[in-house]
Amino acid sequence: MDCDVVVPTFNRPGKLSAALASLQLQTYRPSRVIIVDDGTAVDYWKDLSANFHDLNITFRRNPVSKGANYCRNLGVSMSKADIIFFLDDDDLFDSDKIKKVMEIFEEFIDVDLVVTRFRKFYEDYAFTKNTNKNIPNGIISVKESFIKNILGSTSLVAIKRNRLLDVGGFDENLCALQDKELWLRLSIYGCYVKVTDEILATYRISYSSERISNSIERYKSSLKYIEDKHKDIFYNLSPSETIRYHKNNLQQLCIKSMMNRNRKLAFNFCLQSIHLKLTLIDCALILSMVLPRVLLVRLM
Repeated sequence: MDCDVVVPTFNRPGKLSAALASLQLQTYRPSRVIIVDDGTAVDYWKDLSANFHDLNITFRRNPVSKGANYCRNLGVSMSKADIIFFLDDDDLFDSDKIKKVMEIFEEFIDVDLVVTRFRKFYEDYAFTKNTNKNIPNGIISVKESFIKNILGSTSLVAIKRNRLLDVGGFDENLCALQDKELWLRLSIYGCYVKVTDEILATYRISYSSERISNSIERYKSSLKYIEDKHKDIFYNLSPSETIRYHKNNLQQLCIKSMMNRNRKLAFNFCLQSIHLKLTLIDCALILSMVLPRVLLVRLM
């Protein structure tokens, strides 16, 4: 059983170098590292290839920007490996990540997808926080996958290539929530998920410049797109599940608004969430609005 790592990138050669350096340190090397550049203006390939000549890199640059989903799908199409790892250009793998994930695939032949526990690194504050996200093993409930992003970022997931092809890869019409929508389709397909016991990846977050994941309008339009695409699931949610779905989205929008320094918008999203049902999370969000952002980061 072999593996490739697909790395989409755009306009971040410095961060890309750090991501590749984390692959150089792997105790189990992938067969190939497939980098798909989405039209970066600066030509950095010569320096990069010299610095990482010991990695078996296949490099492809799009003549024009086509989006991260297109890049990931292109990378998968270029791979012939059994297992695909995804690594965003601003994230990092711990040195044993690939080895320990591949051991899971070898030991549990029915596993289709392995999710890595991870830490968050807030670059603006040089603050690292381990996550305690509860991700269950087994076949993930379709409704739970629709209600919230259970598995998380693409950098945390390794998947059997054939299963990825079975569901058609990433939806290239989405500009946000592309990971959540793919995990939803995989849950519909009945894919079996296994979660690592250890934290093996770093998810880097920066609010000093706009990230696609922090764009409120992109997030809202992607929610509407997913609701329309999977309306059979949306309209079959129970009343309590519908409330949970809307509350999760409103709370996420509230957090994104606060991190983007728009506390007025955050307050409006929080009020909408409270109107559905008051929870402890809502109370914590209200309290967070009067705190400096550095404290908000530590509480999230």
